Amino acid sequence: MVHLFAALPAAESKKIDIECVHKCRRLAHEWQAFISRTHKLRKAFVSVKGIYYQAEVEGQKITWLTPHSLQQVVSDDVDVITMLNFLQLYEPLLGFVNFRLYHSINLKYPPILDPRLEALAADLYALSRYANANVNAVPSVVNSEASQVAESEQGDAKPKRDDIEHEKSELRLAQLQHQLPTNEPGALMQLVEEAASEEEVDQDTRECKNLFKDLKFFLSREVPRESLLFVIPAFGGIVSWEGEGAPFQESDQSITHQIVDRDSQGHKFLSREYVQPQWVFDSVNARIILPTVDYMVGR
Repeated sequence: MVHLFAALPAAESKKIDIECVHKCRRLAHEWQAFISRTHKLRKAFVSVKGIYYQAEVEGQKITWLTPHSLQQVVSDDVDVITMLNFLQLYEPLLGFVNFRLYHSINLKYPPILDPRLEALAADLYALSRYANANVNAVPSVVNSEASQVAESEQGDAKPKRDDIEHEKSELRLAQLQHQLPTNEPGALMQLVEEAASEEEVDQDTRECKNLFKDLKFFLSREVPRESLLFVIPAFGGIVSWEGEGAPFQESDQSITHQIVDRDSQGHKFLSREYVQPQWVFDSVNARIILPTVDYMVGR
């Protein structure tokens, strides 16, 4: 429901205001950022209705549907009021789930969106924190935690081991936030990955994390960018796109795969493979890098 309203246009006649759409979009991106950077995504399936995703979080399989990245139109026969009533439940529910998930990997919630990248429709890459927002707060947090450690050592010669580990974790989090670069695309995503990397991972997570390891992707303008920006990093790949705010340009010689969906290409690089978006989804579901010959444009 949240992903659906995130894709709907604001319409006063339908009682869908812009704040509702923005909040749903933010919650959806926060959820996707956690799933992608902790490599919890397991399957992805493209259908006429939209794109189905399945993730495994805390041992539970979760399946959800997102609309295609097309202009959505709300028809008159849709009972929007009833849907909005359900949304009043799902909005705070997803917010609470995101809160618990981010805190489970020692990240503060909610994250701060980079408005420049959000305005450029950089999607998940808009999830980054400003260093300036934490410049004043971080030193005080570090000093506060340090003073608490000192007081604990003076008051009790043998502090509990759990307390010490908790204090060290809080100090490390504050230092990571202090080091977070301003306006860097994917800064929060990188922070989530660093925090999650210390956790023990199961075999499935390790396998998913390494599927696209050492592969570098570039997305052409005509492909479903938002979905691929979610799926490719979830399986260990590095990705960029055509437009402002991109981490690297199309001319980067280290790109291994370019995702395209049209026959005519202005210039082709011999050092990379040109494949359709379906190759990514099929490789993800098969958990192997499939041959690209059957996924070339026109096949």
